[in-house]
Formats: sequence, C-alpha cells, structure tokens
Amino acid sequence: MKISTKIAIAILALGALCIPGAPSASGAEAPPYAVTPDGVTLTDGGTFPAHGHVNWQTNLRSGGTHFDPNNGQPGGAFIGQTFFPIALQPGECITWVQYSETGYHYGENGEPPVCAPATTPTPEPTSPSTPETPAPSPSSTAPPTEPSPSPMPEVSPSPTPTESTPSLPTPTPTTTTSPQPTAEVTPEPSATTPALGAQPPAADAPNIERLAATGGMSPAGAAAVIAIILLALGTAIGVALHRRQR
Repeated sequence: MKISTKIAIAILALGALCIPGAPSASGAEAPPYAVTPDGVTLTDGGTFPAHGHVNWQTNLRSGGTHFDPNNGQPGGAFIGQTFFPIALQPGECITWVQYSETGYHYGENGEPPVCAPATTPTPEPTSPSTPETPAPSPSSTAPPTEPSPSPMPEVSPSPTPTESTPSLPTPTPTTTTSPQPTAEVTPEPSATTPALGAQPPAADAPNIERLAATGGMSPAGAAAVIAIILLALGTAIGVALHRRQR
C-alpha cells in the first residue's frame, strides 16, 4: 500500500511537469514582463486591463496601483498601456513585483534586485563652442563704389553793372562880335566919352539923342556912340552867361 501510494504520487508529479503551460519552479518559462529601474514593461504582447493591478516592493518601501476605470482614478490612465513607471530614489532597488494577470512574481525565482544609481551623475560642463567666423561672400569683399560726382551747374556770369557817366552840359558857344572900326570922333568939351567895357547909365542915351537933335553932335557921331554902347552891353552879357555855365 505504501509502495503504490508512492508510485501514484510520482506519476502525478511527472504528469504535472509534462502538462503544457504549467508554471515551472525552475524559471525556465519566459517571464511575461520585464523589470528595470524605470518600472515594469509587459513583454507578452498584452496590455494592462481594467481592474488589474501591479504591486511592488523595494529595499526601502512597498507600493501598488489598481487600474480602476471609474471616477477618474489615477490607475485608470494605465489601462491599455504596456509600461508602468516606478520612481526610485538614488540607490533604491526593486526586489519584488506582482502582476495580477500572471502567477509569475519577480524576485521569487532568484532574480537580482534592480537598483537606481546611488548618486545622480553630474553632467559634465561642456565648453562653449567657438562660433565659426563665416567666410565673407564675394559680394561683401567688393570695394564700395564711389559715387560719381554730379556735374556742377554752370553759373552764367552776372552782368557787371556799368556806372552811368552823367552827361556834362554842352557849353553854349558864345559868339564874339568883333568891334567894327569906328570913326574917330572929337568929343565936345562938355561931353564925357564912357570907357570901353563899362555900361553907361541909362540916362545918357536920351542926352545923346538930345544932343544929336539940337545939333551938338553930328548924326554919325551919335551912331558911333550908340554902337559902342551896344557892343559893351553885349560883351558884358556874354561874360556873365559864360561864368554862370561853369
């Protein structure tokens, strides 16, 4: 009886090992998801379903998210997705993961912890690159064209003002009457002969005429005296006009 019981148990155990799809304790079956320092990624071709969940543990803490499609719960955002993020602190390690759609648990088959870097690497400062000086284009190296000088307008010379010379009055030529020779007259003792060039008084003319009428002077003598008086008077008038014109 004891022998038959042992044989039956061995047959059941062998059959369980031979059933396709049965979980293997040795971990030879490929896991349905992968664990990285960033989170959990499904590798079996499926997506996270509604009402599913992911639980996890680290060396510092534990957590989990339920994929609730109702009332705008945070887990509803991962429905239909293939990646679930897990934010780790520097040096924190994921030691265990459980996904609701599989019996595989990460960390129960000897999987090593997945850790974030202990310190955040400081980015190396990059030296500023020296900008390349652009090569001058041929158009920029061409010498500037000098503007051609515009022709200066021709300036016509203004006429030089001429000073008008005042015309001098033309002197009126004076006619000099040459004295005619007079007959030599012997003056009477009582009569006075006027000097040449002197104007006799106007009262002398009647006296001369009176003498000529009474016979005291001959008519020729009276005419000579009158001619001398007229000649002296014309000469005096001509000299006076000539001085006034100067």
